[in-house]
Amino acid sequence: MNKPVLEPNAHTHDRLVRELAVGAGAAVVFPEYDLSPEHRYPVAIEQNRTIAQWVVAAGRAKGLAPELIAVAGDSVGGNMSAALTLMVRERGGIALRRQVLFYPVTDAAVRHRLLPAPRRTWPAWATTAATI
Repeated sequence: MNKPVLEPNAHTHDRLVRELAVGAGAAVVFPEYDLSPEHRYPVAIEQNRTIAQWVVAAGRAKGLAPELIAVAGDSVGGNMSAALTLMVRERGGIALRRQVLFYPVTDAAVRHRLLPAPRRTWPAWATTAATI
């Protein structure tokens, strides 16, 4: 089976995660979860929920603040963060304070249809090569 070119993991996202932690003044828990297609939905979401439950139950002993949990993700991770938020709202037990979604994939069908190229219309005051 072909592997994806880029598997999201702590190595590929190390710099981003560190910058977010420093910028927010927060500790970061970066879960590594089982990837699709070998592991089908909702395996990864359930794994992330289990990690969030661990932060609530045992995080304080590790210097974490379980009452200040936020979830964040980019691309498919943004979709997973949104799904986790909905799951937690439905099941309870975890109080999420924030949700940060960086360009989340919210429409799984987007790759199956042709999208028109975006049109750019610049305001009259925009800088152009001629005005530089």
